[in-house]
Amino acid sequence: MRPQRRGAARPSGADSRWAGRCPMSCGFGLSVGDDRRRGRRLRRDLIATGICPPRDPGRPAGKWWPPRLPGPAPAGKFRPGARSRRRRPGDGRSGSGPVAARLASVFTGIVEELGEVVGKDELGDSARFVIRGPVVTADARHGDSIAVNGVCLTVVEVLPGGQFSADVMAETLNRSSLAAVAVGSPVNLERAAALNSRLGGHIVQGHVDGRGTVISRTPSEHWEVVRIALPAELARYVVEKGSITVDGISLTVSGLGADWFEVSLIPTTLALTTLGRAPVGSVVNLEVDVIAKYVERLLGANPEPQA
Repeated sequence: MRPQRRGAARPSGADSRWAGRCPMSCGFGLSVGDDRRRGRRLRRDLIATGICPPRDPGRPAGKWWPPRLPGPAPAGKFRPGARSRRRRPGDGRSGSGPVAARLASVFTGIVEELGEVVGKDELGDSARFVIRGPVVTADARHGDSIAVNGVCLTVVEVLPGGQFSADVMAETLNRSSLAAVAVGSPVNLERAAALNSRLGGHIVQGHVDGRGTVISRTPSEHWEVVRIALPAELARYVVEKGSITVDGISLTVSGLGADWFEVSLIPTTLALTTLGRAPVGSVVNLEVDVIAKYVERLLGANPEPQA
């Protein structure tokens, strides 16, 4: 027989082994959901009535020190003395705390803020960037992923003033527009998607497939159509009304030609991203929908039918 979860009477007879155990040591009279304040009150009451003796001097001070009891615990019930498996708020493993667990290197193409490059060190076949972005660095740590103009970069160090540093290797410099980014340049920033967040754009890996060039801009009263030249090897992955990532921005293809595509930018995109101020001739990073590439790969595999 195990003691009751709440309001349990003092065990006796065969359960006399519970005598002398306090709620802070063995969980007697408490459930997992009870807080420490209630436990302290109950402990004082049990000491006053003689049910529970004062704290054992050999018990480490300030620590929860439950002795493990022999025998298996009943299924689905709290076993006094067993370690609680509850999550602590904000431990990064649930969506209830201030820091939610994030998917590794997966973005949605919804730019969180317009940052600024404040430092760039050329290191031969690589470069180290220092970028200011107070929003994306608010909960950033070493090793986190942040998309910079659509390029997934790893945080090397979080610096004072809402800044972070990141290393860029030669492959990334050659395939993206980051090689031309200079100190003072604005950049689109987005943290990796959180497990509890909505997928506002589409699945973005931060792996740039190629570079495009802005070839025209057609302004309207409240929006603007931007036409971008498309590399031939990427044209087959782009469809009208489909999704494409331009400098880390998830956009819908509104027009399509043999070697170009168009996107229509709303006032928010024009004001809060680099694409709103990119002049004709600007080079932009492109990432096509990864699902299209997987479908092509699967259809081209032509597996042999099984007997």
